[in-house]
Amino acid sequence: MSASAPLIEMEVPPGAEFVRTVRLVVAGIGGVARFNLEEIEDLKLAAGEACYAALPGPGPVRLSARLLPEGVEIRVGPVSVHGPAPDSQVGLDLVERVVDEFSVETLGEERWIRFLKRHRSPESGL
Repeated sequence: MSASAPLIEMEVPPGAEFVRTVRLVVAGIGGVARFNLEEIEDLKLAAGEACYAALPGPGPVRLSARLLPEGVEIRVGPVSVHGPAPDSQVGLDLVERVVDEFSVETLGEERWIRFLKRHRSPESGL
């Protein structure tokens, strides 16, 4: 992540009932990034499925979003050291289809889901 790009961070309790809150915040981030409605829906879907993959976790689910000139980069975690739960694989496969870059990364002793959604429309951009 670029150190000069605006960064938004949040933390929610480890419960499925809080995923909606994450999706609402991510929709706002997509609006600030000037994504169109379809791009915002993709971003919300990806963030929600990434959160579900981090459940149940050892503690709160954390999200960081960086506004980049080319789009929005999001990290969600931590997920189990063994990676996301097998039953979340269908959701993560869906995430991979609606974003431009997708990975599960190790940061320190934690694993995180990372994805980048790039602008599609010509009027988008920061």
